[in-house]
Amino acid sequence: MIFAKDLKFINGLQRKKNRTESGLFVVEGKKMIEELIQSRLELVSLFCLQDSGLANHSMATIATEKELGRMSGFSNSSECLAVARIPESCTNSQNSSIILALDGIRDPGNMGTIIRTADWFGIGHILCSDDCVDLFNPKVVQSSMGSLFRVNYEIGELSQLLPTFKRPIYGAAINGESIEQSSLQVPCTLILGSESHGIKSETTPVIDKLISIPKKGNAESLNVGVACGILCAKLTLENG
Repeated sequence: MIFAKDLKFINGLQRKKNRTESGLFVVEGKKMIEELIQSRLELVSLFCLQDSGLANHSMATIATEKELGRMSGFSNSSECLAVARIPESCTNSQNSSIILALDGIRDPGNMGTIIRTADWFGIGHILCSDDCVDLFNPKVVQSSMGSLFRVNYEIGELSQLLPTFKRPIYGAAINGESIEQSSLQVPCTLILGSESHGIKSETTPVIDKLISIPKKGNAESLNVGVACGILCAKLTLENG
């Protein structure tokens, strides 16, 4: 049985304040929840329709479409919804050959795409500045397509975190050296800033080299998620 207070509590996890206080976040969709179940993260509760395919799970509570709609943060609710515990941040990143540092990435869709891209290229550690969008924002969770469950993260002031890593630090910038001519070392740290502001001025002093993606057409800028994919491909494919 699902009580009104439970529906209210789960719906409240759409807000960062409630996620921070409870240490919990919401995952929606059968495929995402199946990946969650297979991950290192702790499943706290699971709600699903009788014919969802997850009704036999030991933690499943059968719900109606109306109840799932009240829990969901999306206009079209899924047949399954889970609550999971937010994992602790990880400071042990030395085993990751490439560390991705995100400086002021605030768009949830871009953040999810970056996390998914990092996972694709085997990048297991992400540093986020304090002003980045919350990694467990429902839109970040959905757009990461399960990759959020597989990467480690650390949140803090990049100008203080980055100098602790004994590796080259590259920053993506329009005025950087073209990656066509750049010789880039791995292990390394790659910093990406927001599309509107770029890498913040207080972060710039710790960067060893600014790099850029050569422009061939007339677009003013490149989506940060797309830029992340191009730069990660450059770093991983040329350095094994």
